[in-house]
Amino acid sequence: MKIEKFVESFNKSVGEFELKEVNIETQAKLEFQDELDRIYVNGGSLIKSYSYTHNDFIEYLFGRRSDILTDTTFFIKLFENKVVIQSLPEFELEQGLVFLPKFKAINIERSPQLTLQREILSSLIKRGGAYVNSSKTDSEIQTLATDFCEEIIKYSGDQCIMFESNDCWNNWFYDVAWDYSYIIINITKKSIWTVFVTDTD
Repeated sequence: MKIEKFVESFNKSVGEFELKEVNIETQAKLEFQDELDRIYVNGGSLIKSYSYTHNDFIEYLFGRRSDILTDTTFFIKLFENKVVIQSLPEFELEQGLVFLPKFKAINIERSPQLTLQREILSSLIKRGGAYVNSSKTDSEIQTLATDFCEEIIKYSGDQCIMFESNDCWNNWFYDVAWDYSYIIINITKKSIWTVFVTDTD
C-alpha cells in the first residue's frame, strides 16, 4: 500500500494527530545547537519541539507497547502532520514523504535523563563532523548536554520513549556517515522533540 493511502486510511480510523509547535530559544538550547552547527559545518542541525494533547491516536499508539518499537505508523503520522510540515520547510514535507521513515527504539537501561544526556546529546558533539571536531573539553561537552537535556526531560520520573535513525529518509540529509535523527517523546509532559543532524565531506 502506498504511504498516502496508508495515512489516509489510518487517519479515518484513529483521528488526527494534534500538535502545536513550541518555540524554545533558551540559552541551553541555543548553545547546544550552535556547537552542532559549528562542527557539522557542511550540513547543520535542526531542533524542534512540539506539544500534543490527549486524543485517540495517542491512546492507540501508547497502548500498543509490544508493537511501538517497530511500528512505522507514528513516524508517518508525525511527518505528515501539518504543524511539522510548516515547522520544517527544509524537509519539503508538503510534497509528501519520499522515503518511509524507519526508526528504532533506544534502549533506556538506567533513566531517560542519562540516556538522552550521554548516549545522544554528548555523543553527537564528541563524534564530530566530516571535517571539524569539537574543541571543547569532555567536561564542557557534558555541561552542554546536561543543560539542554533538562529542557527536554526535567525530572527523572518522566516517562519517555526515544527513537533514532541513521538513514537518509529525507533529501535534507547527505546520505553519508553523518546522518542522525532522534525523536524524544516525553509522555509525562506530552512533548515531542526532534533532533536532526547531517554533514558531508
